[in-house]
Amino acid sequence: MCSSDLQRPCIVASLQGCAPTPEQPATMPATTGKRGREEEPAAATPSAASPSFTHAPLSYFALEELTPKGRRKNVDNGDPHDASRPLVKLGTASVGSWHCTEGGWDSAAPRLTTESFHVLAGEGSVTDLDGTAHSFGPGDTVVLPKGWSGRWDVTKAIHKVWVVHEHEDVAGASVAAVVTPPGSFASAEMSPQGVRKDAVHGQPSSSTRKVYNAGTTAVGCWTCTPGGFPVVHRPTTECFHVLEGLFFLTNTDGSARRCGPGDTGVLPKAGAATGTSSRRSRRFGSSCPTEG
Repeated sequence: MCSSDLQRPCIVASLQGCAPTPEQPATMPATTGKRGREEEPAAATPSAASPSFTHAPLSYFALEELTPKGRRKNVDNGDPHDASRPLVKLGTASVGSWHCTEGGWDSAAPRLTTESFHVLAGEGSVTDLDGTAHSFGPGDTVVLPKGWSGRWDVTKAIHKVWVVHEHEDVAGASVAAVVTPPGSFASAEMSPQGVRKDAVHGQPSSSTRKVYNAGTTAVGCWTCTPGGFPVVHRPTTECFHVLEGLFFLTNTDGSARRCGPGDTGVLPKAGAATGTSSRRSRRFGSSCPTEG
């Protein structure tokens, strides 16, 4: 169930086919217990009938928590060093965070996956193979489609939360990078969906906007006013980053998580939960079917 007072432009990545399988269980981070202590998740392998969601606060991706990877290869400008930390992998979808200092390099090999990310801090640009440059900065949403190649330039150390989706080729889909500024998710730019018909309390009203939709991958923003409603047997896996607001997600076993600004979460395909929003929320996210 979801209970929210959420205006969460949550970066929402909707991914089809990313459900964990018995051979490939979801790998999950430690979670925070009732007394604020870090605890291992109660079930490392969610049941196929109703897999649990994954949640991490922004502190999970603090720079000191990332693993240094060293100096990047094939650098032709500056001295960029990067670091990363994964959050979870569900079948064909992975979520994590990445930091990189200033520098530039070519990325000549076409991408084998689609990546969407939310810029927490820093500035830079990605340049398509045809020379089209796409600048990005804090609060921007960036999509690098499968097949993209070109160049990276980091002009101010970047820190991002990313979603990577492995999927089949999409015939005719553009491989150009897509950068969406925060203003594109302003209330006036969103498409109202009205009051949810499945509301169990309050009158939660949502709105949405997709900025990328190709094949089994969709990326966009979702907002919701206070209220509660069930989340039953999702058709896709949703990976999100909360931009503002406050809401709670409750698993069918009664375990719950409080989600607020800066938090990252993953609602698995076929998962069931209850959502309750206590403040208008907004989140960015990506969704897809995530078969193992």
